[in-house]
Amino acid sequence: MIDQGRDEEGESKDWINELPDCILVSIFSLLTLKDVVDTTMVSRQWRHLGLQPILTKVNLEFDLANIFGINVRDDDFEDDLCLLRPPPDFDRFNQLTTLYQYKAVVDNISLARLLSDCLLLESLTLDSCTGATDLIVGGPSLRLNDLRVVNCSDIERVDISLVKVAYLELVTGRPNLHLSIKPPHPARIYYDAFDFNEFWDTLTQFGSFVGLETLGMMVVTGQIPQNLPVFRDLKKLDLRLFYGADLVGPLNLLNAAPRLEELVVTLLVENFRENQQQILESFSVVKHDHLRKVKLQAFRSTPCEIEFVISILQITTKLEIMEIDPFGKFYMGGGAWWDVLGVNVACLSNSYWEEKGRSLIQEKLKEVKTDAQIIIL
Repeated sequence: MIDQGRDEEGESKDWINELPDCILVSIFSLLTLKDVVDTTMVSRQWRHLGLQPILTKVNLEFDLANIFGINVRDDDFEDDLCLLRPPPDFDRFNQLTTLYQYKAVVDNISLARLLSDCLLLESLTLDSCTGATDLIVGGPSLRLNDLRVVNCSDIERVDISLVKVAYLELVTGRPNLHLSIKPPHPARIYYDAFDFNEFWDTLTQFGSFVGLETLGMMVVTGQIPQNLPVFRDLKKLDLRLFYGADLVGPLNLLNAAPRLEELVVTLLVENFRENQQQILESFSVVKHDHLRKVKLQAFRSTPCEIEFVISILQITTKLEIMEIDPFGKFYMGGGAWWDVLGVNVACLSNSYWEEKGRSLIQEKLKEVKTDAQIIIL
């Protein structure tokens, strides 16, 4: 048997360098960026071979674990971890199809140049980024079809003019965002408005979009009026009600979406206004012939919530299933989901629901005539 570090004559020999270059490159491709950089310092040959998997890698991730080779918590570092400012002659991103930037500092010029250079880009996510105030995305040659802007509080203006965009997500955390979307419009939109006037203006804009099939929105305050534009193509509506939002608004939206098939409402309002129960009892709306599925989350069996359930059952003619859940889960943007543990995501106890809430809604619904299957969790 021959020792791995010596040849047949007992002389020391570097067996690693005897391997073909293709095998060495394959080995380097399995290393973290930190280990690859350390390895390239060994020899000129390894420096050349070690760069190949980086420069030719289809998916290149500059996350902390990949760079440092260990699991590092975000709070071990400053928030501003990465400054995106490529040199003027840099063109290595021209084959990029997916870009996810997290906690990056990027200015308007660098962001605009990046978008103009990456014509093959199909998915762009800006998550918790700072610096840029304007996001202008457009051009007939840009292939972008998935755009997500999450927790980027510096962005004041978003102008979108894309040929292929299918999904738009805007959760900026900033009030008074200027938003302009030119046709063709996205088929799916997830949007959070932090001001009622902004919410109303945006909702009116979305109502004019041809082909909009899925809409998710956060309703923070104020009543959604009856004089809404008609959402002719909308099939799924996901609403999260916070703070001063009311329960008449979702019914007004239901009336404005005659082809809606699925409705999800998360009830994160601590106290609905006292007069809402009377308004819901007298609510007049045309019958809805397309709604098939309704899911209500963070349900507590308050008088207003029970009347809201009854109103939906009375105005829908083809409802197949209604699910009532004291808990649930809702989307927060950027791929993150939150478990609903009660109103304002603060109530950890299920005792009230077990002792009184479930039986209360069950008793009230015995008086309602419906063909829908009602699931009370």
